[in-house]
Amino acid sequence: MKPHIFIILAVLLYSGISSGQTSPSNSHSLILSKLDEKGQIEYINQQVQSLTGKNKHSILDIGIPLAMEKGWTNEAIDWYRQRGVQTYYDGDYPKALEAYQTSLKLAKELGSDSQIGRTYNELGVFSMKQMDIEKSKEYLGNAYKACEKAKDSLGMSTSLDNQGMLYAKINELEKAKAFFLQTLDIRVKIRDSIGLGYVYNNLADIASRQGRHQEALQLLENSTNIRQELGDTMGVAINICNMGELAFAKGDYENAITYFEKSLRKAEETEFIDLMQWILNQSSKVYIELGEAEKAHQYLSRSFELKDSLLGVEKLAQITEMETKYETAEKEKVIEQQKRQFQTTVIASIALFIIGLLGFLSYRSRQKAQLAEEQRSYQEKLLENTLETQEKERKRIAKDLHDGVGQQLSGLKMGLQQLTDRIGDDQQAGTLKQLTSILDDATTDVRNLSHQMMPRTLQEYGLKVALEDMVEKSLGNSGLDYDFSAFRVDERYDEGIEIGMYRVCQELLHNIQKHANAKEVSIQLMKSKGRLVLTVEDDGKGFDMQQLRHKGHGLMNIQSRVQAMGGTVDFESTPGKGTVVRVRVLNAE
Repeated sequence: MKPHIFIILAVLLYSGISSGQTSPSNSHSLILSKLDEKGQIEYINQQVQSLTGKNKHSILDIGIPLAMEKGWTNEAIDWYRQRGVQTYYDGDYPKALEAYQTSLKLAKELGSDSQIGRTYNELGVFSMKQMDIEKSKEYLGNAYKACEKAKDSLGMSTSLDNQGMLYAKINELEKAKAFFLQTLDIRVKIRDSIGLGYVYNNLADIASRQGRHQEALQLLENSTNIRQELGDTMGVAINICNMGELAFAKGDYENAITYFEKSLRKAEETEFIDLMQWILNQSSKVYIELGEAEKAHQYLSRSFELKDSLLGVEKLAQITEMETKYETAEKEKVIEQQKRQFQTTVIASIALFIIGLLGFLSYRSRQKAQLAEEQRSYQEKLLENTLETQEKERKRIAKDLHDGVGQQLSGLKMGLQQLTDRIGDDQQAGTLKQLTSILDDATTDVRNLSHQMMPRTLQEYGLKVALEDMVEKSLGNSGLDYDFSAFRVDERYDEGIEIGMYRVCQELLHNIQKHANAKEVSIQLMKSKGRLVLTVEDDGKGFDMQQLRHKGHGLMNIQSRVQAMGGTVDFESTPGKGTVVRVRVLNAE
């Protein structure tokens, strides 16, 4: 045993005895003060690997500044990368991206292909989880090239594994499986136990999605055994969650809930927020199948709260801003070299010109901004008035059809029936019965048209009953498996809100039937924290999110109607993996 290990053990014992008076940070500092540089690096690495959550941040808060001060560049790169991983688990995506970018910057300055490759791997996974597929492919391709150049087999296998996960995410399962098998071959050769735990888990996912449930369960058990031996708490939590999803897929709902609850406890212990949100969402689906609506609502609400915190507009904007800053910083290095070629006098002349120009542009910019705001306000008001006028006209026509034409047709039908009863000639009576049947069909058509123009169910009973009726009539004979659930929405809402939400749902179901090639559709209406939330989910072919810039599938009409209600609409879709549309309206009552 090396001499400094004795010191670690002795200080750890001392720290344990006096733990009531010493914070974790002070305890780390006390131990490090007793060690030489090699011992300090070994101690920090050991703590980084074994700790999670705030405790890991505590040791990194000490290790990273120490590495920068003493010039331990390799360690600084590793520890910044670990900071990125942990802050991602915490759900703080902008800080995670910042840590990864710092790690990559240091790796490039050091000129270490292996470190560059490993950091690109983490950036690839980060972009994948943000559904930036093209950027993820770019990062993971760079990772493999750098690790191959460095002859880093471990880094190469990680890149292959990540590329497999990427293709699995976009539902190209055979490509994903090919990458995972290449990964497995390398990790067996280099005896990478940690990596084997991951690749067995990924192969289990492919087997499960291809219907080979028993094979998937065996692969998950292999992965779990490895991760338990290594003390990988987060990995074990992921595996248990995957076992729950496997049980859910087989219809074994009781075991699915047992697995999800166990996984949720482990995710909470390690503060793995991203996994917690996923487990809550899956548990909600299981409770719906079990017919426990209240529990389904509780879990779904908790899932929404976590997802809102993870994917808030502010955080996404921060991520985009940081990526832009990083790319800009890289370009500015080249620009800076070119700037040095200019003479000071030329730069000064340009600066004077810019000062004058900026004054003029500032004035023009204010004018343009004011005009743009006036145009935007006008467009919003025009849209709101158009929709309001349209719905009023629908209501008027529906009333005229039902109370006017419909009543007249009904009266005419009764007259024909009475006339038929009085006529003794069988041939003439038969003709009148045929005319009565045609008139009955016309009456039904008029009533149906009146209902489409403005459903009486919506006017008389409210949004919940009207949606349930519309879903049944739209999908009841479509051949699709569907479910409709509503939570805490028995009261009535503003007429404009009720009509708007009804029309949005109507348009979404029309799009699904016409374009999605779906087998299952789920519609949920709920009230959460003063918001009325409509969620429509299908398992169809999905679409490229770039389509939102066009008017295909009526999506632009939906956005316009939701905007007129003062609400927001989120589209989540990936080709081959279905679509989720979530509409939120504030102050709905």
